[in-house]
Amino acid sequence: MAGAILEREAALVASEERYRALFSDAPLAYQSVDVDSLRLIEVNDAWVGLLGYRSNEVVGRPVADFLTDESKARLAEVFPAFVADGRISDLCCELRHHDGRTITVLINGRVHRGPDGEERTHCILTDISERKRSEEARQRAASLLEQQAARALAMLDLPKAAETMGEGAFIQHGLTEVERLTGSRLSFVYFLAEPDAARITWSRATRDGLLPAISEWLCARTLAGIWQEALQRRAPVLYEDQRAVLAASQAAASAGLERLISVPVIEGGVGRMMLGVGNKAAAYSESDIETARL
Repeated sequence: MAGAILEREAALVASEERYRALFSDAPLAYQSVDVDSLRLIEVNDAWVGLLGYRSNEVVGRPVADFLTDESKARLAEVFPAFVADGRISDLCCELRHHDGRTITVLINGRVHRGPDGEERTHCILTDISERKRSEEARQRAASLLEQQAARALAMLDLPKAAETMGEGAFIQHGLTEVERLTGSRLSFVYFLAEPDAARITWSRATRDGLLPAISEWLCARTLAGIWQEALQRRAPVLYEDQRAVLAASQAAASAGLERLISVPVIEGGVGRMMLGVGNKAAAYSESDIETARL
């Protein structure tokens, strides 16, 4: 029995040495983490090169120190199953480079038990940052093409809508379409027939209770100022946050205004109207501005 135990311990030691020999000079980034403490036990030169640290700067530190917040949560979620199963495949994590960059990796690993019963991981990290950027670029291009196609169809439908709808219905149709195409939650048309006579038409979504506080605040406080800036520039004006829209007041924040595009319509050198769209969940893009202009 004693001999069998000694043989097993010798086999575990030999196995550990084989792991180290296999990965220490490997061209792929390798790390070993203590299962109990989740601290780095060992990294190879490729790991150090990938993240821009020196080995003595990382060994002994929690592996979470090198993860983004999202990946920390992901690791906490999957690590118990990793230990229980003894392996993990293609875990996508984001690591923080020494210079602050984010590096996306796929992690494949095994759990190994040493001669003293301690458990550690052996993981290979594959850098897929460029692959991820390429995929994101492909998705953005596909999304842009889809948006342009939807915009083209909407533009083609406008003449027919103008023939069959009254002025008020046609304006509402146009506002609904521009909200849909730009992902906006409010829109309006600001007509300026005379210098001191302005008329505002809000979209149904804004007017019928979705964002009444915003419409009231914009109408009372800022439309004239936004109009003047757009008219002076003779080009769309993008306000990407509350401070930019508001500059001198905190009222817009309480009203819920977040971001806004204003587009002037100028005929014969005279400003006739302004189209506004606002409160997209994400930042507006150049394509959104172009859509609003059309």
